Order: sequence, then structure tokens, then C-alpha cells
Amino acid sequence: NYRGISMSFLIDFKLGHNLISGTHTNAWRHGQDIKTLEGRDVGYVVGDGVSMDGSENTAQAPIQPYYETVRAHQISEQSVFNAGSWQLRQITVGYSFTSLANSLGLRGLRFNAVANNVAVLKSWVPHIHPDQNGIYSDRRQGLESTGLPVTTGIGFNLNIQL
Repeated sequence: NYRGISMSFLIDFKLGHNLISGTHTNAWRHGQDIKTLEGRDVGYVVGDGVSMDGSENTAQAPIQPYYETVRAHQISEQSVFNAGSWQLRQITVGYSFTSLANSLGLRGLRFNAVANNVAVLKSWVPHIHPDQNGIYSDRRQGLESTGLPVTTGIGFNLNIQL
């Protein structure tokens, strides 16, 4: 507070949980993730792993079916991310109209502007807001798929003390 002007902000964080991103899995399937550039120059991918005899895998998989298989068979390892984040949740700026309140016979008159979901300061999930989740179910916690975007809200309030 300074001369009737006040400002406050809220920063919160969430740590220690993972998210499986369906949005990222679809980007992988359709070649829209940077990691799907592997093999495009030669037309095939050699997957990590070993052959039946224990030797290093050398099997060449055609590029398109290789990345399509990820989504079709619900392989999601590449789409599991640390879902933690640091966010600027709220900023409030206000002003107390002390002299106006006194002239109107009021005990107080205050106006505030409030912004919610202002900014993501740090996130480990690519492509989406870390709080975006399209599936709300006890059985599917941590699974993101085509959710509505997280919105920023701006509001105003007037506090009149009689």
C-alpha cells in the first residue's frame, strides 16, 4: 500500500506429478514434433532395443507407419511429462478514494482491478497449458486430451463502506 494505491500478486506452484499429453501424442503421430525429424532424411527409423538374439536392433521401420503406430497402439512414453509449473495466478491493483468517500459521507470507497491466470512462469509440458485437462474423471487423472484452453480473466470491483 502506498498513498491509497495497493497492489498484490499470487504466485503458486504445483510439483511432483506427471501428465500424459494426448495433444503431444497426436503431434508425434502426424510428424509435428521436432523429435519426429529422425529418419526423414533416409526414410526409415531404427528403434532403440535389441533383437531376439540379444544383439542391437538393426530393423528399419518405414517412417510414416513407425510414428503412426505410437498413437494407434496407445504408446505414450514420449508424451509423459513432468506436469509441475510455476504460475502468476493473480494480480490485484486498487485505489482507495478517501477524500471522495468522506465528502459523500461514506466510511470507505475502494476500486480494484483483478486479473486471474496471468502467466505461466515455468512449465515442463510442451504445447499446452499445464492445467489444461479435457478429461475429468477419477479413472483418468493425469491424462490430457483436447481440453478447453485455460483463460485469463479480468474483473473489477467496487467496495463501498456505509
